[in-house]
Amino acid sequence: MSSNNTNNTSDVDPLCLKLVDNKCTTCANGYFVSNTTGKCTPVNPNCLIADVKTGLCTKCLPSLLLLNGTCIYPIENCVKYSSKNYTCTKCSSSGYRLRNGICINKDITCAEYNSSGKCIKCINTYYLIKGKCIYPTFGFDPLCTDYVGSFCTACKTGSYLVNYICQAVDVNCITFDYKKSIC
Repeated sequence: MSSNNTNNTSDVDPLCLKLVDNKCTTCANGYFVSNTTGKCTPVNPNCLIADVKTGLCTKCLPSLLLLNGTCIYPIENCVKYSSKNYTCTKCSSSGYRLRNGICINKDITCAEYNSSGKCIKCINTYYLIKGKCIYPTFGFDPLCTDYVGSFCTACKTGSYLVNYICQAVDVNCITFDYKKSIC
């Protein structure tokens, strides 16, 4: 027997079904020959049917999405994915916006978002205050600095709050008691 034809059993891949010139060419079901290692490598478990030469999926398990030979869990309301990390790059236009690779509900009061997903413009009759679209119950108050819901809850320095409306301190007042709202 020639020494070139003997195989060391410790080097033989037990999942290899066919050897040609001491290289595996066919693996057991559910495996493919890796181009980098030459060994039988498992097919992605989410893959229903895979190419036996490349290991790339051609059909996924139900409810999974086939993307560039890989089965991924679909992102709700996503219509376009990144081929590098499989995050969402575009959401369906009806009521969703992209934020950190997923689609989230749009705020119907926001008219425009910046690239990081923050509201930068509100629809008519709403005002952008601290990144949120507010519809002030008592109209826009230029002295108001914070809202809870649609009610003003804090005023600029030099003004005070009365029934959710900011009132300017009288310019003739030298000392004002903000707790009692009197000069």
